[in-house]
Amino acid sequence: MGPIVTSLSKSNHIEQVNNENHTISWIFLIEDYNGFDKGYVVVIGSVDNMLYNVSIVSPIQYSNEFTYQLNITLNNNTCISQTYSIAEMVLYDRYGLNSTYYINKATNSIPYINPLYKIEDKELFSIETVCPGGIFIQPELKSFDFQPKSIDVGSFNRDVTFTYGISIGSGIKQYPYVYLTSTTLQPLKCDDVIVNQINSTYNEYKCTLTIPYGFGLPQDIMVNLYGLIGFGTYFGYSSSTLEINGYPFLIKSSFTIMDSLNPGLITGTSPISTDGGSLFIYGRFPQNSDFTVEFSQGYSLIPSKKSGSIIQVDGVNSTSGGPFTISINNGNLKSNLYTITPYKIEYYKPPPPSSKCKGTPICGGSTHGSCDNILGCICNSPWVGVDCNSKVIIIPQPVFNTSSPTIILNETTSSDNSESNIIALINVVAIREIDYNNNVLHTYSFDKWIYTSNNSSLSTYSNIINKDGSTTTTTTTTPISVNIEYFENENKIEFAGQEIIMKPSSIKYTISIGQYPFSTKLSQLQLIISATAIIDSDLDSCSNKEFDNTTSESSDYVKLSISNKSLYGRFIRRALIDSAPISISNELLDQSFGAISDSKISQSFIGINIPIYSKNAIIHPDFSLLLDSNPTTTNENSICSPKSSSGLSKAKLAGIIIGCSAAAIAITVATIVTIKRKRTLKKQMKVFNNKLEKMK
Repeated sequence: MGPIVTSLSKSNHIEQVNNENHTISWIFLIEDYNGFDKGYVVVIGSVDNMLYNVSIVSPIQYSNEFTYQLNITLNNNTCISQTYSIAEMVLYDRYGLNSTYYINKATNSIPYINPLYKIEDKELFSIETVCPGGIFIQPELKSFDFQPKSIDVGSFNRDVTFTYGISIGSGIKQYPYVYLTSTTLQPLKCDDVIVNQINSTYNEYKCTLTIPYGFGLPQDIMVNLYGLIGFGTYFGYSSSTLEINGYPFLIKSSFTIMDSLNPGLITGTSPISTDGGSLFIYGRFPQNSDFTVEFSQGYSLIPSKKSGSIIQVDGVNSTSGGPFTISINNGNLKSNLYTITPYKIEYYKPPPPSSKCKGTPICGGSTHGSCDNILGCICNSPWVGVDCNSKVIIIPQPVFNTSSPTIILNETTSSDNSESNIIALINVVAIREIDYNNNVLHTYSFDKWIYTSNNSSLSTYSNIINKDGSTTTTTTTTPISVNIEYFENENKIEFAGQEIIMKPSSIKYTISIGQYPFSTKLSQLQLIISATAIIDSDLDSCSNKEFDNTTSESSDYVKLSISNKSLYGRFIRRALIDSAPISISNELLDQSFGAISDSKISQSFIGINIPIYSKNAIIHPDFSLLLDSNPTTTNENSICSPKSSSGLSKAKLAGIIIGCSAAAIAITVATIVTIKRKRTLKKQMKVFNNKLEKMK
């Protein structure tokens, strides 16, 4: 809602005009929450219909409340007794919202658009004036003429000049205007009136009007003269009144057909930008003639399309922004010049992109890598990671678990000659069906897998799921297979139309899910993978967790760091959905699954969101161990603790982990944590175990 008048008063209900500068006035209190900007009020006389248009400007910019006094000055020698009323009021706030009042309009009853709706006393809208009785000589039309009397509304020259003289009598409050009307009642007003005061009693008026192309057809054009206001009297001369008084009242119109020997006539064009391009030109054009369009810049174009009233030219040159002219060239004949002012397209210029490069120094410095503001850090071998501050830890080929697709990456020999080794566990936890509101519809956990050893570096695990969660084969069962492959050396592979570089000693999961009966067409599947990093050391340590994305690889990643070593998981944001490459998303589920984190253990649950499909879906995460240049103690979000009083040897820790099945993952982690931190994490492990048990 725009500004509102909350209070209104007037000078008097009845005003006696008794001097030459008598003022009648209204006082408005205007309020607006956003701040008043501008407005206007129109006052009309009840007898002479004289309009007084007054602009309103606040003395304080964007004021929330201010008082405005509207004054109209009357002269007792020239005024007439009549009532002055508020005929129109339009108010705007600083954001362009407006409130509008029109006299005798139904919309005034709607509060949110009427600025005067709070004023219940409608008599405040009007002031009655009483002027001394006098004898006034009213203005009178003394002459009226125009040239030419006939016009070809299809020609180039369609100007008509009107001249008329008025005896002003006691005075003129408003001079009249010429109005033209056609048989279709189209009105046309001649606004540009030149006033010439011949003497104190006689004025002469002159106005030239260009009649629009085709105006008045199929018959003639009627001439009228309206708007003359004297003292208490409104005068108007219709075409019939002009005829009765012996004045010309009719413009005869004709329309000449354009032949091939005519140069044509331009009446308008479509808008065109300073970049140039295609231009539509309107007017009259010879249809059976090979004409060109000439441009003031010194070139011409042949129309690509043309008719009798519109032509199209392509390839208009770009301009610097100033106006230019065009014309039709038909042999030795040229049409009128038409001026075009092109508009300028203000292209959005986004701010320079913020650097996607990480690290201190950026990308590890010039020896580690270089920064690309779009792709991020480009690492020099052997440096890897989003900040080029890590190296791949070379580990022996892991032993494949024959019970479940759970892989254990074990740094059997310290890569940095330290007393601590990193051990990582990756496990396929469950599959969930979720709706468009992220509500879980079904959850499927895995107990029994069928194991197949393809070769020493590749193993396959198979299972099935169904809607009721049982393991029996039914018509609604969905097969799922997990391939785990170990890469001893760096290798380039292709997946979903994207080239992927596999780091040495990395593990790649290829997970294929068969046809699934989705509950709704807006559902999707979410594959949940857990990743856990454990440091085998009694030394002081800190852990840190990072989940982010990389532009260069179009992937999300999770990095679980302890001291100066990390488990790095890469989740490509693409999948093969019904054999076609489709974008997917990944999200961190640590809060809902109760991931464990302390100074020596860091765990994450990652949900891979798979859109609805018909036949199958294939996804492709991979994992590797990294040695970091910057220890986690430099990160303010790290979890640190002092040296533990007891710990597990590498041999004992590896013995506990090796051979564990998917169902035993939680127990394994719980055992390690309980031995290392018997009291502080006991409650956390209990919650974690309960959540995994509920998923089975």
